[in-house]
Amino acid sequence: MDVSKLTTGDRVIVASGLVLLVASFLDWFTVSFEGNGLLGDVSASGNGWDVGFFWAGIPVLLGLAMIAVVAVRALSPGNGLPDLPVSWGQALFVAGVVAAAIVVLKLLVGEDVDGAEAFGVDVDRAFGLFLAALAALGLAVGGFLDWQEERSSGAAGGSLGGTPPPSAASPPPGGYPPPPPPSSYPPPPPPAPGDGTPPPSPSDPRPDGDPGA
Repeated sequence: MDVSKLTTGDRVIVASGLVLLVASFLDWFTVSFEGNGLLGDVSASGNGWDVGFFWAGIPVLLGLAMIAVVAVRALSPGNGLPDLPVSWGQALFVAGVVAAAIVVLKLLVGEDVDGAEAFGVDVDRAFGLFLAALAALGLAVGGFLDWQEERSSGAAGGSLGGTPPPSAASPPPGGYPPPPPPSSYPPPPPPAPGDGTPPPSPSDPRPDGDPGA
């Protein structure tokens, strides 16, 4: 992949998607229990995949899909992606917003452990969750930048990454110029008729009956 072909939004998407993938394997929550001298202190942790596929798997898959779109557009511009009802910049932005909303929501609501308060179990957010939230927000920002760059470049619909429409000035596939359009002017009028008598033929007799010399 030629990195120089990547826009600012593309680079943000690639970096954020990779960071989110790494962060999903880091600790998102830590669980600690004070045994008060009987059992001793007990602690455990869980990464994003331990929390659940919805909270980590879907955002990670969205991030990887966004990276794949960026890679296809960079490797085969113009004919690598099909057309969509919306532009690819809008699609990337929506995917980034969905990923960010899921991870940020998990950061806000935390993790619920049954009977945690009754048994004195503390559940705290860990570093991996904060890093994942920042990376997911980066996906949304990258998608927004990509969308804005697409609009500024004049791309419409799904043409970015798809087949661009032919230019009006480009020649037809055969290489020959198109035929001229039919004339809008009426055809010239026929010549004015004479007296209706055709000119005499050399073999015709003279009018006075003399065949002539």
